[in-house]
Amino acid sequence: MAFASIHNHNPFVLFALLFAAVLAARHYFIARPGRFRPYAQKINRRWLMVLGGLLGALIMLSLAFEVYFRLFECEVDAQYMAENGALARRALSVLAMHNIPAWLDYATLLNNLRDQQLNRWEQDVDLSVLDPVFMPSLRDLPLMTDGSLIGPAWDHAVANPTKPGLATSREHLFEKMRDAGFTVTYDEPRQLVQLWGPNSVGGGPHVDLWLWAPIPAAGATADTPYPTALPEKPWTAADPPVLATLETAHFRPRPLATIFPLQTVSWLGMKVWAPAKPHEVAKGEFGSYGGSYMVAQVFRGDCFHNFFQLRFAY
Repeated sequence: MAFASIHNHNPFVLFALLFAAVLAARHYFIARPGRFRPYAQKINRRWLMVLGGLLGALIMLSLAFEVYFRLFECEVDAQYMAENGALARRALSVLAMHNIPAWLDYATLLNNLRDQQLNRWEQDVDLSVLDPVFMPSLRDLPLMTDGSLIGPAWDHAVANPTKPGLATSREHLFEKMRDAGFTVTYDEPRQLVQLWGPNSVGGGPHVDLWLWAPIPAAGATADTPYPTALPEKPWTAADPPVLATLETAHFRPRPLATIFPLQTVSWLGMKVWAPAKPHEVAKGEFGSYGGSYMVAQVFRGDCFHNFFQLRFAY
Protein backbone atom coordinates (compact mmCIF):
# COMPACT_ATOMS: atom_id res chain seq x y z
CA MET A 1 0.00 0.00 0.00
CA ALA A 2 2.73 2.46 1.01
CA PHE A 3 4.87 1.74 -2.02
CA ALA A 4 1.80 2.02 -4.28
CA SER A 5 1.13 5.45 -2.76
CA ILE A 6 4.73 6.50 -3.41
CA HIS A 7 4.49 5.33 -6.98
CA ASN A 8 1.27 7.29 -7.42
CA HIS A 9 2.72 10.54 -6.09
CA ASN A 10 2.07 10.74 -2.36
CA PRO A 11 5.47 12.16 -1.41
CA PHE A 12 4.41 12.53 2.23
CA VAL A 13 4.46 8.74 2.51
CA LEU A 14 7.98 8.62 1.08
CA PHE A 15 9.34 11.10 3.62
CA ALA A 16 7.44 9.41 6.45
CA LEU A 17 9.11 6.11 5.52
CA LEU A 18 12.52 7.79 5.49
CA PHE A 19 12.07 9.23 8.98
CA ALA A 20 10.67 5.92 10.21
CA ALA A 21 13.70 4.12 8.77
CA VAL A 22 16.05 6.51 10.61
CA LEU A 23 14.26 5.89 13.92
CA ALA A 24 14.22 2.15 13.37
CA ALA A 25 17.92 2.10 12.45
CA ARG A 26 18.76 4.13 15.55
CA HIS A 27 16.87 1.68 17.78
CA TYR A 28 18.53 -1.29 16.05
CA PHE A 29 22.12 -0.05 16.36
CA ILE A 30 21.72 1.25 19.93
CA ALA A 31 20.71 -2.25 21.03
CA ARG A 32 23.69 -3.93 19.31
CA PRO A 33 27.34 -3.10 20.05
CA GLY A 34 29.32 -2.37 16.93
CA ARG A 35 30.91 0.36 14.86
CA PHE A 36 27.57 2.03 14.09
CA ARG A 37 26.50 2.34 17.73
CA PRO A 38 28.38 5.64 18.37
CA TYR A 39 26.67 7.21 15.38
CA ALA A 40 23.25 6.03 16.57
CA GLN A 41 23.93 7.46 20.05
CA LYS A 42 24.36 10.92 18.52
CA ILE A 43 20.61 10.95 17.90
CA ASN A 44 19.72 12.01 21.43
CA ARG A 45 16.32 12.47 23.07
CA ARG A 46 15.83 15.95 21.60
CA TRP A 47 16.46 14.69 18.09
CA LEU A 48 14.18 11.74 18.73
CA MET A 49 11.39 14.14 19.67
CA VAL A 50 12.01 16.20 16.53
CA LEU A 51 12.07 13.15 14.26
CA GLY A 52 9.04 11.68 15.98
CA GLY A 53 7.14 14.95 15.58
CA LEU A 54 8.06 15.19 11.90
CA LEU A 55 7.06 11.57 11.37
CA GLY A 56 3.67 12.20 12.97
CA ALA A 57 3.13 15.33 10.89
CA LEU A 58 4.02 13.50 7.68
CA ILE A 59 1.64 10.67 8.50
CA MET A 60 -1.16 13.19 9.05
CA LEU A 61 -0.30 15.00 5.80
CA SER A 62 -0.25 11.75 3.85
CA LEU A 63 -3.70 10.86 5.19
CA ALA A 64 -5.01 14.36 4.45
CA PHE A 65 -3.66 14.12 0.91
CA GLU A 66 -5.39 10.78 0.36
CA VAL A 67 -8.69 12.23 1.58
CA TYR A 68 -8.22 15.27 -0.69
CA PHE A 69 -7.50 13.01 -3.66
CA ARG A 70 -10.10 10.27 -3.10
CA LEU A 71 -13.05 12.17 -1.64
CA PHE A 72 -12.63 15.72 -2.97
CA GLU A 73 -10.94 14.88 -6.30
CA CYS A 74 -8.31 17.58 -5.71
CA GLU A 75 -10.92 20.33 -6.01
CA VAL A 76 -9.72 23.93 -6.17
CA ASP A 77 -11.53 26.79 -4.50
CA ALA A 78 -14.56 28.20 -6.34
CA GLN A 79 -12.91 31.64 -6.51
CA TYR A 80 -9.76 30.08 -7.97
CA MET A 81 -11.82 28.36 -10.67
CA ALA A 82 -13.77 31.54 -11.44
CA GLU A 83 -10.54 33.54 -11.85
CA ASN A 84 -9.06 30.81 -14.03
CA GLY A 85 -12.07 31.00 -16.34
CA ALA A 86 -11.95 34.79 -16.44
CA LEU A 87 -8.24 34.80 -17.31
CA ALA A 88 -8.85 32.24 -20.07
CA ARG A 89 -11.65 34.30 -21.61
CA ARG A 90 -9.53 37.45 -21.51
CA ALA A 91 -6.49 35.72 -23.02
CA LEU A 92 -8.57 34.21 -25.83
CA SER A 93 -10.20 37.58 -26.52
CA VAL A 94 -6.84 39.36 -26.74
CA LEU A 95 -5.39 36.71 -29.06
CA ALA A 96 -8.49 36.92 -31.26
CA MET A 97 -8.32 40.73 -31.33
CA HIS A 98 -4.79 40.46 -32.73
CA ASN A 99 -5.81 37.65 -35.08
CA ILE A 100 -3.10 35.44 -33.57
CA PRO A 101 -3.75 31.78 -34.42
CA ALA A 102 -4.23 30.12 -31.02
CA TRP A 103 -5.92 26.86 -30.14
CA LEU A 104 -7.11 24.87 -27.14
CA ASP A 105 -4.57 22.22 -26.18
CA TYR A 106 -3.74 19.50 -23.65
CA ALA A 107 -6.28 19.19 -20.79
CA THR A 108 -8.19 22.26 -21.98
CA LEU A 109 -8.78 20.60 -25.34
CA LEU A 110 -10.15 17.59 -23.44
CA ASN A 111 -12.56 19.86 -21.59
CA ASN A 112 -13.99 21.04 -24.89
CA LEU A 113 -14.20 17.56 -26.40
CA ARG A 114 -16.11 16.37 -23.33
CA ASP A 115 -18.48 19.37 -23.44
CA GLN A 116 -17.07 20.55 -20.12
CA GLN A 117 -16.03 23.97 -18.93
CA LEU A 118 -13.28 23.56 -16.32
CA ASN A 119 -12.91 20.45 -14.17
CA ARG A 120 -13.03 21.02 -10.43
CA TRP A 121 -9.30 20.22 -10.09
CA GLU A 122 -8.00 22.35 -12.98
CA GLN A 123 -5.00 24.45 -11.94
CA ASP A 124 -4.61 26.32 -15.24
CA VAL A 125 -5.77 26.64 -18.85
CA ASP A 126 -3.67 25.35 -21.76
CA LEU A 127 -3.47 27.21 -25.09
CA SER A 128 -0.97 26.87 -27.92
CA VAL A 129 0.32 29.37 -30.50
CA LEU A 130 2.93 29.42 -33.23
CA ASP A 131 6.24 30.81 -32.01
CA PRO A 132 6.42 34.36 -33.47
CA VAL A 133 10.12 33.90 -34.20
CA PHE A 134 9.31 31.39 -36.93
CA MET A 135 6.21 33.01 -38.41
CA PRO A 136 8.10 34.49 -41.43
CA SER A 137 9.00 30.97 -42.56
CA LEU A 138 5.28 30.11 -42.62
CA ARG A 139 4.17 33.12 -44.68
CA ASP A 140 3.16 31.02 -47.70
CA LEU A 141 0.89 28.70 -45.71
CA PRO A 142 -2.84 29.33 -45.00
CA LEU A 143 -2.59 29.17 -41.22
CA MET A 144 -4.58 32.26 -40.22
CA THR A 145 -7.83 31.68 -38.38
CA ASP A 146 -9.82 32.65 -41.48
CA GLY A 147 -7.80 30.28 -43.67
CA SER A 148 -5.77 33.01 -45.35
CA LEU A 149 -2.01 33.11 -45.83
CA ILE A 150 0.18 34.32 -43.02
CA GLY A 151 2.24 36.53 -45.34
CA PRO A 152 -0.11 39.54 -45.71
CA ALA A 153 -0.95 39.53 -42.00
CA TRP A 154 2.75 39.37 -41.14
CA ASP A 155 3.61 42.26 -43.45
CA HIS A 156 0.81 44.35 -41.92
CA ALA A 157 2.09 43.59 -38.40
CA VAL A 158 5.66 44.53 -39.30
CA ALA A 159 4.50 47.82 -40.83
CA ASN A 160 2.09 48.60 -37.98
CA PRO A 161 3.55 47.12 -34.76
CA THR A 162 1.39 49.20 -32.42
CA LYS A 163 -1.90 48.26 -34.09
CA PRO A 164 -3.85 45.01 -33.63
CA GLY A 165 -2.10 42.26 -35.52
CA LEU A 166 0.33 39.37 -35.30
CA ALA A 167 3.20 39.45 -32.82
CA THR A 168 6.45 39.88 -34.74
CA SER A 169 8.66 38.54 -31.92
CA ARG A 170 8.28 36.85 -28.56
CA GLU A 171 8.80 40.15 -26.78
CA HIS A 172 6.13 41.71 -29.00
CA LEU A 173 3.75 38.93 -27.92
CA PHE A 174 4.60 39.57 -24.26
CA GLU A 175 4.00 43.30 -24.80
CA LYS A 176 0.56 42.70 -26.27
CA MET A 177 -0.41 40.56 -23.30
CA ARG A 178 1.00 43.02 -20.78
CA ASP A 179 -0.95 45.83 -22.45
CA ALA A 180 -4.07 43.71 -21.85
CA GLY A 181 -3.35 43.64 -18.11
CA PHE A 182 -1.55 40.31 -17.76
CA THR A 183 1.61 39.70 -15.83
CA VAL A 184 3.77 37.67 -18.22
CA THR A 185 6.46 35.15 -17.34
CA TYR A 186 8.54 33.23 -19.86
CA ASP A 187 10.05 29.82 -19.17
CA GLU A 188 12.53 29.61 -22.05
CA PRO A 189 13.76 26.04 -21.39
CA ARG A 190 10.16 24.87 -21.90
CA GLN A 191 9.13 27.52 -24.47
CA LEU A 192 6.22 28.31 -22.17
CA VAL A 193 4.59 31.70 -21.71
CA GLN A 194 2.45 32.04 -18.58
CA LEU A 195 -0.23 34.70 -18.22
CA TRP A 196 -1.15 35.71 -14.67
CA GLY A 197 -3.71 37.99 -13.13
CA PRO A 198 -2.61 40.89 -10.90
CA ASN A 199 -2.76 38.80 -7.70
CA SER A 200 -2.09 35.29 -8.95
CA VAL A 201 1.64 35.13 -9.81
CA GLY A 202 3.38 32.08 -8.36
CA GLY A 203 0.81 29.33 -7.95
CA GLY A 204 -2.48 31.11 -8.56
CA PRO A 205 -4.84 31.00 -11.57
CA HIS A 206 -3.02 31.35 -14.88
CA VAL A 207 -3.01 30.52 -18.57
CA ASP A 208 -0.22 28.43 -20.08
CA LEU A 209 0.61 29.55 -23.62
CA TRP A 210 2.77 26.91 -25.33
CA LEU A 211 5.00 27.93 -28.25
CA TRP A 212 5.28 25.62 -31.28
CA ALA A 213 7.86 25.90 -34.04
CA PRO A 214 8.06 24.31 -37.52
CA ILE A 215 10.73 21.70 -38.23
CA PRO A 216 11.36 19.51 -41.29
CA ALA A 217 9.02 16.54 -41.44
CA ALA A 218 11.68 14.18 -42.79
CA GLY A 219 13.31 12.31 -39.93
CA ALA A 220 11.50 14.31 -37.23
CA THR A 221 11.08 12.51 -33.90
CA ALA A 222 10.10 13.44 -30.35
CA ASP A 223 13.81 14.03 -29.69
CA THR A 224 14.32 16.46 -32.56
CA PRO A 225 15.62 19.68 -30.93
CA TYR A 226 13.68 22.90 -30.97
CA PRO A 227 14.95 25.07 -33.86
CA THR A 228 17.16 28.03 -33.16
CA ALA A 229 17.11 29.76 -36.56
CA LEU A 230 14.82 30.32 -39.50
CA PRO A 231 15.11 27.87 -42.41
CA GLU A 232 16.86 28.99 -45.57
CA LYS A 233 13.56 29.42 -47.39
CA PRO A 234 9.88 29.57 -46.37
CA TRP A 235 7.83 26.41 -46.04
CA THR A 236 5.39 25.55 -48.80
CA ALA A 237 2.20 23.53 -49.04
CA ALA A 238 4.10 21.00 -51.18
CA ASP A 239 6.66 20.48 -48.39
CA PRO A 240 4.93 21.38 -45.11
CA PRO A 241 6.74 21.19 -41.78
CA VAL A 242 5.69 19.45 -38.60
CA LEU A 243 5.33 21.30 -35.31
CA ALA A 244 7.74 20.84 -32.42
CA THR A 245 7.76 22.02 -28.83
CA LEU A 246 10.13 21.67 -25.88
CA GLU A 247 7.43 20.52 -23.49
CA THR A 248 7.43 16.83 -22.59
CA ALA A 249 4.36 16.32 -24.72
CA HIS A 250 3.51 12.78 -25.73
CA PHE A 251 2.30 13.76 -29.19
CA ARG A 252 5.25 15.53 -30.80
CA PRO A 253 6.14 16.41 -33.39
CA ARG A 254 2.66 17.08 -34.69
CA PRO A 255 1.79 16.98 -38.40
CA LEU A 256 0.60 20.40 -39.48
CA ALA A 257 -2.66 18.88 -40.74
CA THR A 258 -3.63 17.80 -37.21
CA ILE A 259 -3.74 21.46 -36.13
CA PHE A 260 -4.60 23.49 -39.24
CA PRO A 261 -6.95 24.71 -40.50
CA LEU A 262 -8.21 25.68 -37.06
CA GLN A 263 -11.89 25.09 -36.42
CA THR A 264 -14.30 27.23 -34.43
CA VAL A 265 -15.76 25.67 -31.27
CA SER A 266 -17.70 26.97 -28.27
CA TRP A 267 -16.05 26.98 -24.84
CA LEU A 268 -16.58 29.09 -21.72
CA GLY A 269 -19.50 30.77 -23.45
CA MET A 270 -17.47 32.12 -26.37
CA LYS A 271 -16.23 31.13 -29.81
CA VAL A 272 -12.65 29.88 -29.71
CA TRP A 273 -10.30 27.87 -31.91
CA ALA A 274 -9.42 24.19 -31.72
CA PRO A 275 -7.19 21.87 -33.80
CA ALA A 276 -8.47 20.54 -37.11
CA LYS A 277 -8.26 16.98 -35.76
CA PRO A 278 -8.84 17.38 -32.02
CA HIS A 279 -9.43 13.70 -31.29
CA GLU A 280 -6.17 12.75 -33.00
CA VAL A 281 -4.34 15.32 -30.89
CA ALA A 282 -6.07 14.20 -27.68
CA LYS A 283 -5.44 10.53 -28.36
CA GLY A 284 -1.79 11.23 -29.12
CA GLU A 285 -1.38 13.15 -25.87
CA PHE A 286 -3.46 11.08 -23.47
CA GLY A 287 -4.02 7.68 -25.08
CA SER A 288 -1.13 6.12 -23.15
CA TYR A 289 -2.58 6.91 -19.72
CA GLY A 290 -5.06 4.04 -19.85
CA GLY A 291 -8.82 4.22 -20.22
CA SER A 292 -10.61 6.58 -22.57
CA TYR A 293 -9.37 10.15 -22.87
CA MET A 294 -13.04 11.12 -23.10
CA VAL A 295 -13.48 10.15 -19.43
CA ALA A 296 -12.08 12.76 -17.03
CA GLN A 297 -9.30 11.56 -14.73
CA VAL A 298 -7.52 13.34 -11.92
CA PHE A 299 -3.82 12.57 -11.53
CA ARG A 300 -1.95 12.57 -8.25
CA GLY A 301 0.89 14.66 -9.62
CA ASP A 302 -1.50 17.52 -10.43
CA CYS A 303 -3.32 16.89 -7.16
CA PHE A 304 -0.12 17.38 -5.18
CA HIS A 305 0.38 20.81 -6.76
CA ASN A 306 -3.12 21.84 -5.69
CA PHE A 307 -2.61 20.45 -2.18
CA PHE A 308 0.87 21.89 -1.63
CA GLN A 309 -0.12 25.36 -2.90
CA LEU A 310 -3.40 25.35 -0.93
CA ARG A 311 -5.53 25.95 -4.01
CA PHE A 312 -8.49 24.44 -2.14
CA ALA A 313 -8.38 27.47 0.21
CA TYR A 314 -7.55 30.19 -2.32
